[in-house]
Amino acid sequence: HGFTTMNKRKVQLLILLVIIQLTTLAGRTMAAPRLDISLDEQWKFIRQDVADAAATNFDDAAWQPVNLPHTWNNLDGQTSGTPYYRGVGWYRRHVLADAQYAGKSLFLKFDGAATVAEVLVNGSSIGTHKGNFAAFCFDVTPFLRVGQDNVIAVKVNNAKDADVLPLSGDFTVFGGLYRDVHLLELNQLSVTPLDFASSGVYIKQTSVTKDSAELEITTKLRNANSSAKTATILCSISDVSGVPAQQTSSHEVLAANAVVDVVQHIKIAKPHLWNGRIDPYLYQVSVVIKDGDKVTDAVNQPLGIRTFRVDPDHGFFLNGASYPLHGVSRHQDRINKGWAIGRAEQVEDFQLITEMGVTCVRLAHYQQDQIVYDLCDHSGLVLWTELSLVNELTDTEAFTDNARQQLTELIKQNYNHPSIAFWGIFNELHMKNQWYDAPPKWDLVKQLNQLVKDLDPTRLTTAASCIRSTDPMNAVTDVMAFNRYYGWYNGKASDWPKALDTFHQEWPNRGIGIS
Repeated sequence: HGFTTMNKRKVQLLILLVIIQLTTLAGRTMAAPRLDISLDEQWKFIRQDVADAAATNFDDAAWQPVNLPHTWNNLDGQTSGTPYYRGVGWYRRHVLADAQYAGKSLFLKFDGAATVAEVLVNGSSIGTHKGNFAAFCFDVTPFLRVGQDNVIAVKVNNAKDADVLPLSGDFTVFGGLYRDVHLLELNQLSVTPLDFASSGVYIKQTSVTKDSAELEITTKLRNANSSAKTATILCSISDVSGVPAQQTSSHEVLAANAVVDVVQHIKIAKPHLWNGRIDPYLYQVSVVIKDGDKVTDAVNQPLGIRTFRVDPDHGFFLNGASYPLHGVSRHQDRINKGWAIGRAEQVEDFQLITEMGVTCVRLAHYQQDQIVYDLCDHSGLVLWTELSLVNELTDTEAFTDNARQQLTELIKQNYNHPSIAFWGIFNELHMKNQWYDAPPKWDLVKQLNQLVKDLDPTRLTTAASCIRSTDPMNAVTDVMAFNRYYGWYNGKASDWPKALDTFHQEWPNRGIGIS
């Protein structure tokens, strides 16, 4: 009694935040016996290129102390009509590798860096990642000196690169280490963190009815030992209260220094379905790895069992029932912070979104932080998440490779989130120079659509199109949505019904929407 509406919202926000934190802790931080150590604090930063900045004896005393998440464009990147800095920034941090790490496998995982990030440990380059929005992970076991001080240096460059998506867009590319950084300590027999920085566990719903759900769980298992190992893989599914619903186990012989796919099948009778905003019910999948009697790794992932489809005449169906999709697009920035936002800002955004009563969200125009997908799973929001192929492309092999890499990261890192129904392939590839009339120029769209089908045939492909509705490129994806801006750039909002009727007449057998 006596709660104001604002107080109720705060309580709802707090409860949702606690749920997400506990789920995240269970799935990605406290999944013993692996350790996930935050490296967000005590960095030194400078917004310029500096020779020898990765050297262990380099003097960075004059650099700015910062904590992550961090961007160097939080102010100049939000000022209209003036250029913002797009170039090199350096980050440095000391890490004392505890003696307990001896005999372990060590990895550096970055949840996001814009745009090109080269990571160096004790002066040695261990890898470069190209792309603003996905996580990436490197094996640093040979480079970290156990029991000693180590220097991690990261050279980040957000200058426009003709070979890296996106080439343009009506949003700022906020340079920097704008998401969390982790040091992962794993046993040598474990689920690998190196499959495009995914969880290494993929839950495929092969058949779902109200009577049963058949699941195929693929675990990417690694053996970094110098001798062969026989691993036991225990896969269990628990309901929302933690009570086991089903489980299975298998054994796998791994050669020394090998990575193998372990495929297991589980059937759940009378599954409780994930039903959007009505009932976003979540199971928990736990994969435990054992070497004899010793548990060497454990990974938890969400499971929301559901079916969905798009009917050209009647729209979106969830679990066999009509479920109209109405929602918003969401960018990941905040005033004076740019992309360097924390958990509280992410949760607040989705508290506001759910308060609006929407049923879906489009994540424009790129992969967002993992907590966003967790929030949508728990809130029952249907997601369209998309590749950052915006406006234009470069007709080169390097650009194609980067597009395929970023799409693979998007899918593998988010494969298990039940909220995702649509993989978006592009936004507004436009009519510049009539390039879309030349098939070789837009063959990339066909390639990317096929890549989605190869990686995840269970979801629908889509895109946001601004080209003429009859263009053959609009027939590539499973469904298509249109950007027409009636009432904004041209015409009036009441022009939409006629336009949609025309689209439907032109494409009577395809699902269409407004994006």
